Amino acid sequence: MAAYDTVLIVDDDPITRQLLEAFAGGIGAQRVLQAADGAEATSILDQHSGDIQLIFCDLEMPEMDGIELLGYLHARAFTGAIAIVSGAHKSIVESAAKLAKLHGLNFLGRISKPPTKAMLDQLLGTGGAY
Repeated sequence: MAAYDTVLIVDDDPITRQLLEAFAGGIGAQRVLQAADGAEATSILDQHSGDIQLIFCDLEMPEMDGIELLGYLHARAFTGAIAIVSGAHKSIVESAAKLAKLHGLNFLGRISKPPTKAMLDQLLGTGGAY
């Protein structure tokens, strides 16, 4: 399993952010940063981009959505891992995944909302080891 010392959670739903923060400790995250939308995430990334190893990103958010954030990450040559956490229709999530891959981003996969520990285990290949 890769080391994810610093994780950024980008989601407008505070409950989803809380769940993912709770799970992040189990994957070894020493620091968890949170943003309520893509615009807030860009500010955090401008300050901490070299430190962030994993981003959990919703697609449907105010101000700046997840698709726009993927473009930002591409433009900044972000090298960490990205996981989409979304309740959006499967075709929208698949399009976002294709975009991430076309941009050369390290796309791990998708977690449906609401996220569970089992979903995170499957995505990261931890097998529930934490």
